[in-house]
Amino acid sequence: MAEASYDLFRSRTASLNGRMVSIALFTIVVVALAALLHVIPYGRAVWDFVFVLDGAYRIGLGQVPHVDFASPIGALTLYLTHFAERLFPGGQPFVGLHALAWLIMVPPFALLSSRIRSNWGFAASFVVLALVVLVPYTLDPTMLSEISYFATYNRFATALLFLAGLWFVLPKARGDGVLLGYLFTVLIFFKITAGIAMFGLVVAAVLLGRARIVELFVMLLVAGAAAGLVQLVTGGLVSGYLHDIVSMSALNRGGSLYRLASSSARNWLPLLVTAAIVVLAVRELDFAAAMRRPLAFLRDTVDRQAFAVDTAVLVAISLVAESQNTGGVGLIAASAALFHPSLRIERGWRLIAAAVLGATLVLPLADVAEKRVVSSLIRERQGTTDHAFAKFLPGMRVPAATLAGSQLMARLQQKWLPDLEQADARGFDLDGDPASTSPATRAAWAVSVAEAGANFQRLGYAAKAQRFTTIDFAESFPRLLGLTPARGTTLAMDTGRTVPAFSESQASAYLASADGVFFRTCVIPGANTNPATFRTVLEREFVRHPLHPCWDFYSRAR
Repeated sequence: MAEASYDLFRSRTASLNGRMVSIALFTIVVVALAALLHVIPYGRAVWDFVFVLDGAYRIGLGQVPHVDFASPIGALTLYLTHFAERLFPGGQPFVGLHALAWLIMVPPFALLSSRIRSNWGFAASFVVLALVVLVPYTLDPTMLSEISYFATYNRFATALLFLAGLWFVLPKARGDGVLLGYLFTVLIFFKITAGIAMFGLVVAAVLLGRARIVELFVMLLVAGAAAGLVQLVTGGLVSGYLHDIVSMSALNRGGSLYRLASSSARNWLPLLVTAAIVVLAVRELDFAAAMRRPLAFLRDTVDRQAFAVDTAVLVAISLVAESQNTGGVGLIAASAALFHPSLRIERGWRLIAAAVLGATLVLPLADVAEKRVVSSLIRERQGTTDHAFAKFLPGMRVPAATLAGSQLMARLQQKWLPDLEQADARGFDLDGDPASTSPATRAAWAVSVAEAGANFQRLGYAAKAQRFTTIDFAESFPRLLGLTPARGTTLAMDTGRTVPAFSESQASAYLASADGVFFRTCVIPGANTNPATFRTVLEREFVRHPLHPCWDFYSRAR
């Protein structure tokens, strides 16, 4: 008997060691790729990564997110990109960002993976985590083969919620409060709404009897201590972060229910499967017992129908945290339900339902990745890194078709902008992502930035100012030209979402710290990146200097 127990212990130890070795080897590969890959495909929503690069540039100059400049996202993405540029100087910052994000996931995943009974379960959880963290795609319906630079931090937040979901369904251990504190802290500094969702998940675990309340308290203690330390070291990052979030929440007030309804409509299939799981579980309940002993009935239901209850909680939490623009990637966090220990004991319809739910959650991303990798390999053969915006967006291979389209879009914007306004008024969208025109339109914008930057240097305008800002979606020129960004501005200007509709006095106050301003003039109709009141303030308080057909430069009047 003792020998059999020893053999079982040795087998489990060998399995655990094998898992740790697998995680370590895979991590080495990820880090190596970050150091070696210096060219990646140009893709959709590249503006979203531009403002991340701008934030990393500001950090390199000693500026602090949320203190010296407003940011619509948590500072962790910006800091990771900053460190990626320094740790992998020969690599591509986008790849480096993903590699460092993976390193953040490794410690909690290594701890949680030891609680998964089967090696197949470990392998499956490993694949899901790697897929979400490292594959740069969203699930928006599109014909495009390009990767997506859209809101990378959304996928990182999904991965962290997936890990929190694994903790929720797997056996618990001593010290879980510290583990939860780590996940919660990191999640907050990636995406605060996802952090709030995780808080709800832990509260649900306590109420359902899945965890002790002490874990919740320890989680909050760890997160509070970490936030206090960050606040002290940075001189106000946490309070500034909360201020930015509150300000943007006020701008987007009333949109939460719409976004939840929109996400529900797009992800109707996993919700339908979840509803079916709940219905099947309800059919097994003894409602006669509920009449006799309601509290005992409730406790028994929570325990006996643990898979159905936990699945419903995970799907609800994931849906709340899902961004409306990822097409459903956020719901992959709910796939933690597939690793529920009860599935090893109670098979039957639960196992079938889990398989169907897993297919609806994970297969869409796997399908998109496979199709776009294949099509990209074919299309990228005609791509080039020697393009007009190589200095502005280094290490990106752009397909010839996209470059040709950008030339057309540039002519449209510079010569026929009134015609574009008429087209927009009649319902035709030339810039909407994921429309097939979007990468070409954004490439035309990137070319204009690079050309305007070259003109700026040639004309010697840098001597006319010391602190610069850009009236556009992203602060592009300081990073491109090595200028000092003005403090008190924002990384991403999107009227009605990240900034308000400025009055003249507000626009003047916004520009108070800047004495050099780049102002975009070729604005596609419908874009919310160029509040008109800024032009009035610039004409009154600054001096205009010719720069580019799509850009004006203003220096403050002496």
